[in-house]
Amino acid sequence: MVVLDPELEVWLWTRSPHVEEALGWEDREPSLRTWLVEQGFMEDENHKPDRPKETLEIALRKVKKPRSSAIYMQIAKKVSLVGHQEPAFLKLITTLYEWFPEEQDQ
Repeated sequence: MVVLDPELEVWLWTRSPHVEEALGWEDREPSLRTWLVEQGFMEDENHKPDRPKETLEIALRKVKKPRSSAIYMQIAKKVSLVGHQEPAFLKLITTLYEWFPEEQDQ
């Protein structure tokens, strides 16, 4: 069994500029991470929010963008899973790779 704490959305809080783009924060001042720190959602710009799903929803409301699966898809297509340090998330990724191995060319 894999239990994700705090939430699955923790994976999207990377330092990638693609996150700001997907969430509608490109070209905004302050940057998304700076704004989140100023609002008290993150300790500093190098950390992830304690409540990633709630933080995502608040950031989207700020830019008046509805939450949708397209946002997650856009981020998943562009942001690497390499470098994540949350043990439960890493276990989930490992488990998914075991369940759905890439097909080998014959």
